[in-house]
Amino acid sequence: MKRPTLGLLLCGLIASIGSAQSLIPINTEAVKRAVVFLYGADATGKADASKELATGFLVEIPLKSDAKKSYLVLVTARHVVDPVWACTATQNPTVIYARVNHKPSATPQDSDVEFIRLPLVESNKPVWAKNASDAVDAAVVAIDGAAFLANDVATIKVAEFGTPEEIKAVGIGSDIVSAGLVPGLSGRKKNNPFFKFGKISNIPDEDGVLPCGAAGKPGVYWYIAATLIGGNSGSPIFFLPPGNAVMRFGNSRPYLLGLQSMSVIAGEIAGMVPVQNIFEIIESLKLPDANLKRGPVENSPPPPQKP
Repeated sequence: MKRPTLGLLLCGLIASIGSAQSLIPINTEAVKRAVVFLYGADATGKADASKELATGFLVEIPLKSDAKKSYLVLVTARHVVDPVWACTATQNPTVIYARVNHKPSATPQDSDVEFIRLPLVESNKPVWAKNASDAVDAAVVAIDGAAFLANDVATIKVAEFGTPEEIKAVGIGSDIVSAGLVPGLSGRKKNNPFFKFGKISNIPDEDGVLPCGAAGKPGVYWYIAATLIGGNSGSPIFFLPPGNAVMRFGNSRPYLLGLQSMSVIAGEIAGMVPVQNIFEIIESLKLPDANLKRGPVENSPPPPQKP
């Protein structure tokens, strides 16, 4: 079996999150296709549709030399692939599965979804990367890009990550939206991510507490006021500009703000890993020729006029 790598090249993809065909300034159809549902394996190593674990999302990293080619990775919460670190298991899984939708077909199919195998260990080494800080609940997972591209998927591009300047402008009360798995309601025929809306509740200047045994452990969090649940772990969380984003200045575009890590359901509060910590993991991969520029893509200059 070919070993998956964190640097798998693919041909240029898909829709970005910027152009909206919805009532909010974000392309919900593209986000739905960028989100994948994660499942556990059964005793034989096959996908177990009853083991709904969490959510992940596909991230595309273009090349500097050829914008039509990119790296493709999967981002999720670290506790999904490393439950020993999160104090929820005594042994980490060696494989999980990502459920994606098949491309529309005129020919009837036995199923409208496919479970893609995601090995987490190869040659006794993890094929996922974590942040240098042990308090960050995020992971970047190696995937077989061709297997995903054969299905109906989209990506969140690195350009659609919030920039440091944009992130500084976010404050308490800023609107956010998330999309992820709700266990039991994932859809029998196809993935149906649920969108949830909320606001930034707190941006602390100190570590929070990541659930881990009785005492917990340090966790890097922003807090959002939204009713997110266990299956939402690893869900992308976007900053949502108010009103007509086209007519605004400053924070005028939707962008990835972080991912969900933990929930305090009784308090309707969730802990979000900031996007900067996710970006740091991608940076640490040192992918050759990777274009890690964040922010709106500048329009190409017009071709020179002939005399």
